[in-house]
Amino acid sequence: MKTALFILLPYPSHYFVGFGKARQLKAQGYEVVFTGLSSHQTLIEREGFVFKPLRYASSYKHLSFRSLIALLIQTLLNKPFTIQRYRTFWEEVKEIQVLADELKPEILLIDSHLGHYALYLWQTQCTKIILNTKLSSYPEIGIPPLTEGWLASRNGWAIVCAWVGWQVHFLKRKWKQWLEKIAFLGKDDHWLLERLAQKTGQKYSDWFDDNHCFYPAVKALPKLITYPSALEYPWKKPKAGEYYEAIPFERNESHLLSEEYCQLMAQLRLLKLQNPAIKIVYANFGTTGLNNNERGLQALDKLIAVIQDMPNIRLIVSTNFIKNMSISNVFCLENVPQLDLLPHCDLMVSHGGLNSICECIQAGVPMLLCPLSHKADHFGNAARVQFHGMGLIGDLLNEPKKALKNKVEQLCCTTTVPSHTTWRKPSEISLTDFAK
Repeated sequence: MKTALFILLPYPSHYFVGFGKARQLKAQGYEVVFTGLSSHQTLIEREGFVFKPLRYASSYKHLSFRSLIALLIQTLLNKPFTIQRYRTFWEEVKEIQVLADELKPEILLIDSHLGHYALYLWQTQCTKIILNTKLSSYPEIGIPPLTEGWLASRNGWAIVCAWVGWQVHFLKRKWKQWLEKIAFLGKDDHWLLERLAQKTGQKYSDWFDDNHCFYPAVKALPKLITYPSALEYPWKKPKAGEYYEAIPFERNESHLLSEEYCQLMAQLRLLKLQNPAIKIVYANFGTTGLNNNERGLQALDKLIAVIQDMPNIRLIVSTNFIKNMSISNVFCLENVPQLDLLPHCDLMVSHGGLNSICECIQAGVPMLLCPLSHKADHFGNAARVQFHGMGLIGDLLNEPKKALKNKVEQLCCTTTVPSHTTWRKPSEISLTDFAK
């Protein structure tokens, strides 16, 4: 049987992106294999795919200044530390090469965050595709980096602001790279990749394009963006090698259909029949929003404070960190079957994660997006949603309660948000097109 191998960043949100494409390949007769950590085995096998454990390559990116100082001291005083890093790197490269040799995939899909794995597997002969788990992050005229939230435009001032934003973004990255290089006395992660690139007869710069918002792009491989192109700014066109294929989100949520959830939904459906003015609002701040994150908890408290003064709103929150358990119109569930819930919702409040945005588009649900981190793509995603009239941007940390309440009321009553019919069918790009 033909094999398709997915090597994705080991987070559920990244697997959710890959599952849609994986189902397509499985329907075409491929055995689909996902790598991951042991904690993700159940998630992958529940969807009907094969799980293979993988020790992901170590990385020292995004370290604090204190951590970098500690690494510098260790590098200076502990010579075996550098030797062991070098050995560990080659062991990790060898491990993924052994897995590829064992599976002999015909198709290899690599997470855009893990583009260096394309270099690790340069000798593996198969069709290789980069699976973009974000929108295209190339610089474009008038469009700021995805980490920034101001609306893009093609007027003169916006073009200047976007250009400055990109320059600041790249300068910050360069500064961090220099700190890492100093901490390892020149033998940082970039140096290790350069050594490996030399074995292929090329330079690092021949392999990768660093002119991106988040990660180096593999120059020679096509980039598959599994999100609707209509979500992007209309003047931003795909670069050479970029392809959009908006694959609807599907996953097995049967394990999340708890008795508590089913009873709550039955209660809310009956309530809406009795009083059509009742609106259901769903809040989920993702895997990075609320997990012991003080800012996330402050944002949630602010949202609850807004909703508790709105008697016609019923708020369902996906978290177990909620503090206000006694509020009659707020319901906290530790695990929510999001795809099952969204068609019943009048509004979703989110941190701006791209998967949730696309699932809202799929279900025809307007969004109030309240990004919390400039380290991810949430601000840029939120700006695009507001630009296209599919929702509004909010600030749960600084915006007055009255302003937030007005936005909730406006969005719950809107009739202009695209329904699920605007979700475009996957473009008819065959896998042979990628091999060209």
